[in-house]
Amino acid sequence: PTNSAHYDSTYPILEILRHLDFLSHLDIAKAQEFLLMAREERFKAGDRIIERGTAGDKFYVIYLGNVSVRSGELRHEKIYGSYEYFGEVALLSGGARMADVVAETEVIAYSLGRDEFLSFIAGTEFEQTLIRVAKHRSPETWNLLSTSRFFNLCSSYQKTWLESILVPERREKTGVILAQGQVVDRIYLIGEGYVQVFKDGVEAATLGSGDFIGAMHKVAGNEPAEFEFRNDGPVSLFAMIKADLEPFIKNNPGIVMKLAYEF
Repeated sequence: PTNSAHYDSTYPILEILRHLDFLSHLDIAKAQEFLLMAREERFKAGDRIIERGTAGDKFYVIYLGNVSVRSGELRHEKIYGSYEYFGEVALLSGGARMADVVAETEVIAYSLGRDEFLSFIAGTEFEQTLIRVAKHRSPETWNLLSTSRFFNLCSSYQKTWLESILVPERREKTGVILAQGQVVDRIYLIGEGYVQVFKDGVEAATLGSGDFIGAMHKVAGNEPAEFEFRNDGPVSLFAMIKADLEPFIKNNPGIVMKLAYEF
């Protein structure tokens, strides 16, 4: 990578502060801290920005360009673009990088070193979110999130937050996951297997990997389900329960409206 003079970076960094939701509530002093710490880095297409298996030493936010996240355990590459970020979890967990990150185009990014990043997020909600993610993230959840219609509507931070509250469940026997008329107190993401959807006893749809059960606005409003969801065979699920979802719903009302359809 190449680096440029810091004073040339002021406007792009301010744009990053304006677009990143987890930075949007910073006070002036905290914003100034980010402005002083962030360093511009430029990469050519094909450059390896992060190498799998290495120690985490930087957090990156993309200003311009696209990067791909690559790993043999991932069925789908993740592509990140402007105002999305990467490299955060390994800094907090102290573990090795889980994947390679490669520049797909010319990239301008801004980075914080590990100590700067940890100091910057100390005591924030973002820190608590990353602590949870570090405990639960796996190739399975990464693959699931890469294909989910649900998560494709979310920003990087929203995805990270929701990933941090996923609770795995496994149901081996046939049964009802959510009954029609039952108050919706959680949302399920389907990992493996299939779930049949019924309305007044009539089959309406079949859901599979990456689909979700329940509706965010129904969780928020303690509303009953309009459909019944059943599994006829083994199915793996990831639940997001109401108590964990409530802070997300409060801080992200826009995404609740985007996820207003039923399944």
